[in-house]
Amino acid sequence: MNQRRTKTRLWQRWRKAICVLGLLQLVPLLLLAQGEKLRALFPERPSNYLTDMAQVVDEASARDINDLASRLRQATGAELAVVTLPTIGDYSANEVALTIGRSWGVGRGDSIGAAARNAGMVLLLVPRTPEHKGEIYLATGRGIEGIITDATSGRITDLMLPSLREAQYGPAL
Repeated sequence: MNQRRTKTRLWQRWRKAICVLGLLQLVPLLLLAQGEKLRALFPERPSNYLTDMAQVVDEASARDINDLASRLRQATGAELAVVTLPTIGDYSANEVALTIGRSWGVGRGDSIGAAARNAGMVLLLVPRTPEHKGEIYLATGRGIEGIITDATSGRITDLMLPSLREAQYGPAL
């Protein structure tokens, strides 16, 4: 009788383990599906340093942003991607900006161990609409975190707020 109980318990444990392993195999598929929904918010590749999907940046500001980002890259090796999106759905600005940086490889252009490796920034803007409160977020790569700290990022975005409140998105960026 004891041997039968032991076999039954072992079989129950094995069934639970098999179920858990089966569920664990589904997790990557669920994450992949969620990642695909997130990646659908922005283009596969950037159009320039500024990718204005929300179409809120005027031509002169767009030229200035692209020129500044180009000069930044030439002088320091750091990369800046400025992205405007009409919506980010239920995702956080942090999550979207980091996904953009990783998908586009912002700041990864150098070899492993080089000072400019992961020296990238993604400045994400979601304009205010009746459906959305608006978002501004600056994500930094690890190679630039010592230069652009969280406090510095906060000060940068705070300086933009007056222009953003007036819907002057190009000058703000």
